[in-house]
Amino acid sequence: MLTFQLRATLFTQLATLSGAGIAPAQAWGMLRIQRRVDPLLAQVKRAVARGESIAKAGQRAGVLTPLEAALIAAGENSGDPTPVFRKLGDYYTRRDTEWRQIRSRMMSPALLAVASLLIPPIPRLFAGTLTGAAYFTHILTVTGGAAALMLGGRWLWQRFDRSKPAPERLVWDRLILSLPVIGGLHRRRCLADFWSAMAMLEEAGVPLFEAFPMAVNVVNNGVLQQALAPVLRALHAGQTFTAALRTSSLFSGDHVILGMIHCGESAGRLAEHLQRVASAEQTALSDAQRRLADWLPRVVYALVAAWVFFQLTTGPGIHQRLPEVG
Repeated sequence: MLTFQLRATLFTQLATLSGAGIAPAQAWGMLRIQRRVDPLLAQVKRAVARGESIAKAGQRAGVLTPLEAALIAAGENSGDPTPVFRKLGDYYTRRDTEWRQIRSRMMSPALLAVASLLIPPIPRLFAGTLTGAAYFTHILTVTGGAAALMLGGRWLWQRFDRSKPAPERLVWDRLILSLPVIGGLHRRRCLADFWSAMAMLEEAGVPLFEAFPMAVNVVNNGVLQQALAPVLRALHAGQTFTAALRTSSLFSGDHVILGMIHCGESAGRLAEHLQRVASAEQTALSDAQRRLADWLPRVVYALVAAWVFFQLTTGPGIHQRLPEVG
């Protein structure tokens, strides 16, 4: 699975090469992303040289997701996939930037939290009640525990990836949605991805019946996917997209989104209004992430400061008893 950064690089380079008029087979051979990806890119290049479409070859090689393959297939059918490459490059560049900003803001609180566990024993070390070997063991325990926690979190995230069985996923997905603050942010992230996918697919000319299931598959939460399922059934029953959206608990009370979609359907400019919905949802998500990134480190700093103060003022290194005279 390629990261946001690698996907942003992939599609940005493809947009540049395709825009310059370079043939697809030659373009895939000129890509420079990462060594571990080179065999996959070479596989796509060989398939495209044999006459296979970029969408089919890329998806079969595991380079493209079903959504990306559908968008690129629509671009190939139109005669020029360059605009699709450019849109995907912009989309993943934005996602990568958001992730980097959050990670950079949380790095300092994380390091401070580790330091808060290393600082309190220092007075005992200087007081002679803690040996150097014991403190070194403490350092290894703290840093090892932090590394294990980070790796464990990464494993847990991969363990409950969307490729895993649904019953396993739903337990995890319900838990995430029930978390305060984080649950609401995750829900908003999933829906922003859904609307972005719908806007790109509709603009590329993918039929609504094909586009909707692909956009639902982008939603990285099984509970939210289940909540979107009635919409597709309503579409198959002949309802308009606006009426179908009302059958989902996610949109039944959202008059702003329903109004924008209704205007787009009535005017025959659904793709344009879907893009407006996607932009509005992305802006709201960015604002929420920015507020969280601003306040979460402050909370961590306050907790760490309180912890260090408590440890220093109650530890034996501060309150040393004087020897009795006589």
